[in-house]
Amino acid sequence: MSDIHNRILSVLSSEDSALKIKEIAARCGLDPHTAARNLDVLEVLGRVRKVEVGTAKKYHLIEAIPVSGLIDISSDLVIILNTKLKIQYVNQKAQKILDLMNKPVIGERLDLLQLDLFSHPKVISGLKTFTHDKVYREVIPYIRNGQESWYAISIIGISLSVNSQLIAIIAEDVTETRKIQAKLKENEEKLRSFTTNIPGITYRYTLAARKTEFFNDNLQKMTGYHEQEITTKDHVALHSLVIPEDVDGITASIASALRSGEGYSAQYRIRRKDGVCIHLQEQGSPYRGEDGGIRWIDGVIIDITPAKEIEEKNIRLEKRYHSLFESVPVAICEDDFSQFRMYIEEMRWAGIADFKEYFEQNPKEIRKCMGLITNIGFNPELVRLFGFESKSAFKRNFPFLFTQESQKTIQELFVSLADGKTSFKGELSLKSAKGKVLHIIAYVSVMQEATPALSRVLTTCYDDTSRKEAYDLLIKSEQAMADMQVRKISDATDDALFMHSGGQICEVNASAVRMFGYSEEELKGMSILTLVTPEYRDYVLEQLLKEDDGTYESEGLTKDGKILRLMVRATTIRNKNKLMRYSAVKDITIIREKEHELKASEEKFRSLVQNSPNAIILIDEQGLIIEWNTAAESFFGIPRKEVVGQVYCDFLVSSMIPERRTPERIERIFTIISEALATGRSDYLKTPIEAEIITSDGVRRYIRQTVFPIPTETRFRLGSITMDITEQKENEKWLQASHLDLQAAYEEISATEEELRVNYEELAKKSEELKESKDLLTLKLDHILTPDYDVTEEELANIIDCEEIQRIMDDFYALSGIGIAIDDLNGKILVATGWQDICTKFHRVNPETEKNCLESDIILTSGVKPGEIKAYKCKNNLWDLVTPIMIGSHHVGNLFLGQFFYTDEQVDLDIFRKQAAMYGFNPDEYLAALDRVPRWSRETVTLVMDFYKRFAGLISRLSYSNLKLAKTLTDNEMILQDLAGSQEKYRRYCEFSPLGVLVADITGHFVDVNPMACSVLGYSLDELMGMDLLSLFPAENRALADEYFFSLVRMGFISYEIKMQRKDETAISVLINAVGLPDDTYMIFITELTERDKARQREASALGQIERNIYQLATLNDQIRNPLSVISTLCEIDNPVHFEQIQQQIMIIDQIIRKVDQGWIESVKIREFLHKHHGIILHQDD
Repeated sequence: MSDIHNRILSVLSSEDSALKIKEIAARCGLDPHTAARNLDVLEVLGRVRKVEVGTAKKYHLIEAIPVSGLIDISSDLVIILNTKLKIQYVNQKAQKILDLMNKPVIGERLDLLQLDLFSHPKVISGLKTFTHDKVYREVIPYIRNGQESWYAISIIGISLSVNSQLIAIIAEDVTETRKIQAKLKENEEKLRSFTTNIPGITYRYTLAARKTEFFNDNLQKMTGYHEQEITTKDHVALHSLVIPEDVDGITASIASALRSGEGYSAQYRIRRKDGVCIHLQEQGSPYRGEDGGIRWIDGVIIDITPAKEIEEKNIRLEKRYHSLFESVPVAICEDDFSQFRMYIEEMRWAGIADFKEYFEQNPKEIRKCMGLITNIGFNPELVRLFGFESKSAFKRNFPFLFTQESQKTIQELFVSLADGKTSFKGELSLKSAKGKVLHIIAYVSVMQEATPALSRVLTTCYDDTSRKEAYDLLIKSEQAMADMQVRKISDATDDALFMHSGGQICEVNASAVRMFGYSEEELKGMSILTLVTPEYRDYVLEQLLKEDDGTYESEGLTKDGKILRLMVRATTIRNKNKLMRYSAVKDITIIREKEHELKASEEKFRSLVQNSPNAIILIDEQGLIIEWNTAAESFFGIPRKEVVGQVYCDFLVSSMIPERRTPERIERIFTIISEALATGRSDYLKTPIEAEIITSDGVRRYIRQTVFPIPTETRFRLGSITMDITEQKENEKWLQASHLDLQAAYEEISATEEELRVNYEELAKKSEELKESKDLLTLKLDHILTPDYDVTEEELANIIDCEEIQRIMDDFYALSGIGIAIDDLNGKILVATGWQDICTKFHRVNPETEKNCLESDIILTSGVKPGEIKAYKCKNNLWDLVTPIMIGSHHVGNLFLGQFFYTDEQVDLDIFRKQAAMYGFNPDEYLAALDRVPRWSRETVTLVMDFYKRFAGLISRLSYSNLKLAKTLTDNEMILQDLAGSQEKYRRYCEFSPLGVLVADITGHFVDVNPMACSVLGYSLDELMGMDLLSLFPAENRALADEYFFSLVRMGFISYEIKMQRKDETAISVLINAVGLPDDTYMIFITELTERDKARQREASALGQIERNIYQLATLNDQIRNPLSVISTLCEIDNPVHFEQIQQQIMIIDQIIRKVDQGWIESVKIREFLHKHHGIILHQDD
């Protein structure tokens, strides 16, 4: 708060009435302009209120906790902006954190400043997309002085009046919350560890085996029995120990849990081995397998004997307490507030510290807390105090005894208990059985020894009604005089004024009588809800229960049944502990009707604009784009949200083709648009303009654009309608250039023939490479899954999960002390545990003994059959066992057990002394390592190797299954890719097809259409989807079209020419080709027979004639060449003298014929070119 603000508030606080701006300025030593500007700020902050009396404006102090005060004491960072993003207020916490205490930022735009946290890109982005009907939330990191914090950013709208809206940005420090969440996760891990060490019996019962799989070590401690002495029956783990009277209870609990699949809890007694009877509590949960069936029950059993003994003692004490409770001559009730205590703890956890402020700001929470209180009991004296005949009648009506006036006292009680106090005194207004309001003084006391806390709270009630009635009578006489003056003022306003309490009308003014048609006597005592339509009564009742000021709309109901649209401004005043609600009601029925008509008109206009097939753009008085319809989005390729609000001239410049985008033309565009917006006149507005533009995706299009002015109160707006005439322009160009195509055909063929050949060879090469890559993807899987495939040395390590198997074997070795190894076929060790020192420190270190190890692993293990175990002594004289690992039918590796000696064999130490001398080992260390080699009995070796044999089989089966699964997934993925490609091709074929495509069901109604069909027929997509095939033909052709459709349904395909009718009712000649689809739908292809098609037919006819002429020349060539050959031969025989001269003439004729042949060859190339590039097919005449 500034010094000027404090001076103004000081002046207003010393006055009982409102002051004018000039009076406030004079007393504060300010000029009126400065005083008015600061009064506006104080009004925004909720410190002062403006009252308009005639043409004068007065201000008075609001006697409540000011909004600015609440904002300033808030622990959050708060900045308030206007709708232009200019800063209106910064609370003290934000000033301190952002170092703004001495920096003037009020009135500056937030997005142009560098305000640290509030200038974060996500905050600026949120402001740009923010709307007042939603709340924008985002959590962002914030680093300050090298420390990372987290803030929850909320952007909300504040509506002070219909025309005054503000934006509040609130930054809440949630760093501690995130730390608490991390701590909570850590505590959950600790809890999980704790449950595994719970001081009770834990067990698992398996349904399939119908036996208890295990008990923990506490079984013998608690019962005195070993696991083998316990008999399980009917899924009850301790069945043989349960007291017979309790068997049915625990059996039923477990049976119910197995039916429902939910957990159970049951108490029963057992007899220990020493004969002592103890109480147990069992809790268990059934667990389901992958098939959904229950597989086992996990249970925990705890000894609750001490608790049971205490419980029985408490029962005896409780009986004595209730005897006193019922007989005492004082009204007492006992309640359980433990759920309320849990609610308070949750609120504290959520950061609530001041519960008085919390309940004042959230009055609904008081009712919620009342619902959390459970009545334990009440004595007969309390029933008598309220005049009920029985306890049941009192309990049934108890929730309805509380009046609205009691809510404040209940709030104070909740605040007292939340602050940890154990006693409370308050005054309540409660209704008796006959409806009389009793003034009760209540003394609340918390029984501190009760657990959980607040689970037992005693309330003692005393009737103070007589004293209160005498006091109220005195107050009434004082209030009467004040009410007369208020009545005179209220009758002078046009608004209907109501004073009501508890929903009952106490006073009304003359305007209320006129508005609703009731007399003043009828309105007094009437429920305020009687004047509200049924649809709004719940909403109005909710507003009546609020104590804070507010404005809302509802529907009123007059005496003659007329419905009014109302604006209600309500405020609450506490008068001698009595809440009075004042409501000022304004009839806004006519205003809302006009608004509805305006909105309907705007919606109709918007619908016309959005559904127009032409691109429509609207520009406001400042030259900004304010409307951009769907056709504009499609044509220009720019989404509406990206262009609305942008400068129209900038859009025009961006759509100009580069060669026309000169500074002179850009300046001229800005000049023309500015003139049109200012005067509504311009050469730009006279006639439609045709131009070439470039869209956002770089495509050049031709347009015909019409721009027209729209007058407003001050200037002009502009409307633009743009038609796509690209196809028309392209047709014109095509017609102009078509006669040149034939002249340039040969040159183009010559230039492109080699390029096409190279491209074809490259395409073929790429296609072959692609096929080879695809084949390689599945080659390995296909080979592995074939019987004659040899697995390479690297493949076993790639197939099995070596790291996971290593961890399993490490755990097994730690448990049993027996180690194993897994090698591939080259002797490479993939998994190993339990290495002996004699191997790691001696045999595997020396090159020669290491060679012995590898030869033993490879050579001695060869030929072992699947499932067979082979025992052999390695070349270093230690026992090893081996069994093969198979993948399908392929041997891919071996599983070894060793090294060891049998317990019944005598180790020949001389052999190992010789090995030590032979390989240079230290004899003493070598023999000491030999002594540490384990000795196992043959039974142990057989048992362990049998386990490892099954384990090797498991590895084989899992690996084989994984390979099969991998191949299946690969095949499925390729199938899905092919399917997706086919679907995408079909979609793109239809979408970009140059033909109109319609898909109809058997009734002729359309189920799908493509864009070209919409273009040909002049309908939108939505319009065509609601039509059938016959509606597209003129009336005289519909019967014929119906016959054609019947033939299509009967034969499955059809082709015919016919006239169709566009949306604008013009007739067009089309060629229709249709075919039936497998799902009883029919795909119809439409080809429009335009002037362009007729021109192509004329060209094709001309080219055909040319080709026939050339073909005739070629035939004539053959007819000439054959006689020339005969003439040449005869001349050589009969007239040798003139043969040379004749031969020269024959050669000249032959050259002419060759040129004609060359023309025929070129004709063939021309025909192929026209067929490929222009779709023209020329048929050769025989």
